[in-house]
Amino acid sequence: PASPPPASPILTPPPPASPPPASPPPASPPPAAAADHAFLTSLDDLDLTGHTTPEADLAAADAGLAAALRPSSPPVRPTLSDEDLLAASLRDEPVLTPAHEPRRAADRRSPAPTAHPGREDAFEGQTRAPAPRRTGTSIWLTLGLSVALVGILALIATVLLMGSRVTIAVTPPARPETIDLITDLPLPLVAPETSGSSAVAAAPLRDEVIFSMEGEVTEGTMTPAGSASGVVVILNSSQQAIFLPAGSEFVALRSDGREVPFVSVADVQVPPSTTSDMGAEVITRRGQASVTVQARSPGSGSNVEGNSVRRVTPLGSASFSVGAGGLLVEHGPLVGGSEEEVRIVKDRDVEALLAPALEGMDSLARERLATLAQAQQLALDPSTIAPRRSELEQLRGFDYNVQPALGESLDPTAPRFTLILSAEYSALATQATRPLEQQLGMALTEQLRQAGRIAPGDCRAPSVNAWRWDGESLLVNGQIAPDNVSPGCRGGLDAEAAARVLTAVRGQSRAAAQANLDALVDAGLIGGYTLPPVDRMPSWDWQIEVQW
Repeated sequence: PASPPPASPILTPPPPASPPPASPPPASPPPAAAADHAFLTSLDDLDLTGHTTPEADLAAADAGLAAALRPSSPPVRPTLSDEDLLAASLRDEPVLTPAHEPRRAADRRSPAPTAHPGREDAFEGQTRAPAPRRTGTSIWLTLGLSVALVGILALIATVLLMGSRVTIAVTPPARPETIDLITDLPLPLVAPETSGSSAVAAAPLRDEVIFSMEGEVTEGTMTPAGSASGVVVILNSSQQAIFLPAGSEFVALRSDGREVPFVSVADVQVPPSTTSDMGAEVITRRGQASVTVQARSPGSGSNVEGNSVRRVTPLGSASFSVGAGGLLVEHGPLVGGSEEEVRIVKDRDVEALLAPALEGMDSLARERLATLAQAQQLALDPSTIAPRRSELEQLRGFDYNVQPALGESLDPTAPRFTLILSAEYSALATQATRPLEQQLGMALTEQLRQAGRIAPGDCRAPSVNAWRWDGESLLVNGQIAPDNVSPGCRGGLDAEAAARVLTAVRGQSRAAAQANLDALVDAGLIGGYTLPPVDRMPSWDWQIEVQW
């Protein structure tokens, strides 16, 4: 309620009015209004003379009511505000019109008497005003208060129910982190029109390719044109003949210290020495024989000076030094070795021609393999062509020869040679709608499953890094790594595992919930869990939150 206005000054009682004319005694009030009648009678007997009135402590709004309680004062009716009318309507109290005496004091002390038809009010000369009808505003206000009360009750119920929620903390199962390498794993082949995922649908192609390219030697080379040769004289001082078969070696020493070997071109028998007694002197004559020798290597380097042979090695016998054992070798200069410029096929000439020849052979082979694939209404897979270009660069997977051969002299007027390459090419051809690369992953996965290297649900996925066709088998390289893409393998729980956790704890005691979750851990669906500190889990799904 609003603060009361300042107290009004003490009111001076008005002069007493002339006593009303005597009236016959009122009839006995009905029993229902006995209490009100007694109260009003007591009010008529109040004597305000010589007493301090309570008006000083009343608010301005109540001053009129206090004056109205005095029988000699005319009734004072304060103007009722809209708020007072609304409050009275909510309390279901009667509202008095300004023409009637208010009964606020009586209403505060006792309940309103029951109205009777035709009954006059206990106040003399006044009647009770009929209760006002409720307005639309009061009805909507009542409805709003009711809705607000229902909302408050619902909020309290929600808070109480939400307070009963629990959280189950679950860790995802541990995923394997090891990587297994796959090296040269052969994949089976089936006909290109065959459907399925356990093998690769492809057809092998083969072709023998021969490619030739002509080269020219542009630089001349000085080559030995002749070998040194000459006649050596063998002197035998021993009394035994010496036989030197053809091919016996005579080693001469050049002035620069390099040895030059010569060989005899014919057998030679050196007679023994002879002695003649001339009386005063004895004369010994050495056995003597001559043989032609020729340097083993041609060129000017085989020319030697005279009497430069230092060692003789008979064919099949031990060598001996000249001058020891009674054998001497005399000769003049051994000459005749020389060089001349010729055009010879050398390694560097072939190497310069080999790279473009290999490129030409590989291009020819690919064209011919593509033609073979088109003849079968297939598409050539270039990644399977063997030999690969990397192998050709390492000089593997092909054969070659040179005509004329390496080291041979060419015609000076036309110093040309021919390089001939040959290789057996092969490849795989597939249907255009099923390229090889799309089939490798499925075929590899199926082969690994059949071999027991992977299993469904273990979150390990194979992948292909490279493949090659060696002419007989399709070999793949790759790895088996952790699967972080498939559902259930992304580092969290999938919907099925979360539902299993919820079922395992719903409405269960703490011990039963622990046993059920331990079973999920053993099955590998979860890695671990943490239960809330409650003795029994809630029975509704919305009361249980599963976090991971």
